Amino acid sequence: MRLKAGGPAGFTLIEVLIALVVLLIASMGLLSTILTVINTNNFNKRRVTATTLAQDKLEELKNLPYDPLSAGEYQDPDNPLTAEGKPGTSLNPGSYLREWKVDPPDAGTKTVTVTVRWGTGDLQKVQFVTVKAP
Repeated sequence: MRLKAGGPAGFTLIEVLIALVVLLIASMGLLSTILTVINTNNFNKRRVTATTLAQDKLEELKNLPYDPLSAGEYQDPDNPLTAEGKPGTSLNPGSYLREWKVDPPDAGTKTVTVTVRWGTGDLQKVQFVTVKAP
């Protein structure tokens, strides 16, 4: 059996290697994008949890009568909190710290600020403020 001049059709080793390098470079860009999306999703999940914890405490404080709500800075006795709002065992990257501040009455109103922090090192936070009148 005779082969045509020029040999059988196909890819050379160099062409295959170049194709693999191009595919690898494209995959690295895609991997970077995927990692960014995962990190952003994790951060947003933590922020939503912190927002829920802050809103829960703010609603609790708003439902208290005006007079027993005394001025001062307070920490949640259950700190650190889990994502479910239950007492945690130790401060770790998955825990939250909840605190609130009641400013002294000004023009017959009290300003209530609830802050929830999370993370390690440079803590992230959400903060809600409301005004309580008698």
